[in-house]
Amino acid sequence: MTTEAVTTPTDLITMAGPVAYAKAVQHAQTAAQSAELGDHESARTNAAVAQAFAAIAGAEANARCSALVGRYPEGGWKQHTHPEDKPWWAR
Repeated sequence: MTTEAVTTPTDLITMAGPVAYAKAVQHAQTAAQSAELGDHESARTNAAVAQAFAAIAGAEANARCSALVGRYPEGGWKQHTHPEDKPWWAR
């Protein structure tokens, strides 16, 4: 699985759901730490960034689960967004 954002053939930047989820958790923890230290501006900023990454993770998971084989080239959403990933049996 790709751990960073990748460029698709359409030049749109995509991000795997687990990566977005990890970034959401990271920013949520930073927001909590900032709030405990009294840095409310940083806490608000990091909370907003965490929500944005959580929305990306949710949208990617929804698209991955709802995309049917044949809707996207070569067998589905993951192949469309992460064409360089090989199936487990081809690794």
